[in-house]
Amino acid sequence: MGLWVYRMNHSMSMTDVFSTNMIKTDEHDTLVRFRTNSLVSMPTQDFVDSCRSIFQQDISLLSRVIVWQRRTIEYNALYTAFLLDAMTEEEFEEESDKFLVRKQHVDVSQIKSEISRIETLTGLEFDTSDYAGFFSCSQENVMQGMALLKDHERFLSVLPERLR
Repeated sequence: MGLWVYRMNHSMSMTDVFSTNMIKTDEHDTLVRFRTNSLVSMPTQDFVDSCRSIFQQDISLLSRVIVWQRRTIEYNALYTAFLLDAMTEEEFEEESDKFLVRKQHVDVSQIKSEISRIETLTGLEFDTSDYAGFFSCSQENVMQGMALLKDHERFLSVLPERLR
């Protein structure tokens, strides 16, 4: 652990530091980190830019999760209406066609990083079927990505023995 000290030439709260496009820094704004045996400094703008990049990636991923969950809810509502005889089989088939997606192969390294990040950000545990829906790929493709998460027992526990 270390202590970060932030010095700027003008008045600004730390909330302002992370808000979008509100930061005006000059070449003398510096972020310094003191550790027990070292001192590290970097231009404040570089630090802010790296934080923005990470936050934007998380926001983009969470937006995709929200869209996926909304589509799932909408389909389930449609299916429930069909089961309750609120629509005919033909109406259901016509409406449900809007939810069809073509399965694709997704790079396993993308699956690995996004699955881990989704569960960290949301605190929710999804299964391989859920993730196959999220990525629009096969469960086998998802399991190959999960197999790369060697340090995460939760993911490894849902895999067949051949992938552990």
